[in-house]
Amino acid sequence: MNLKMHFSGYDINCQFSINQEKRMMQMRDLVQGSKAIKTLTWPSLVVKAVGKLHLPAHKPECRYKFSYNYLLGAGRDDGEAQERVWWTLYGLAATTREMTSGRWHDRINEHHSDMNWKRTVKLGT
Repeated sequence: MNLKMHFSGYDINCQFSINQEKRMMQMRDLVQGSKAIKTLTWPSLVVKAVGKLHLPAHKPECRYKFSYNYLLGAGRDDGEAQERVWWTLYGLAATTREMTSGRWHDRINEHHSDMNWKRTVKLGT
């Protein structure tokens, strides 16, 4: 919760970010009294971006304003990493839908651990 800067990558961030500050304040007010969150410091800087896969479909002014290529601190990120694992998670839906929450959590962790292991083993090639 002590983030100084946060990258918000979203397919339609050019539209979503218009009211993002208002939404963030509403969220802050909701969790303010939460016992689970002891300290609540919101990032002082929220950098808004659109992933490189979705950016070409946007207006030209969006392409430059929300491109990861021009955002300080973004490095060479493409903003699409979180979407790359979705196709593997779809297969888990049928097998995990009737599991208890504890078993479901374990199964998702096992799946991601397996993906990470395979990725690590293939690094040399």
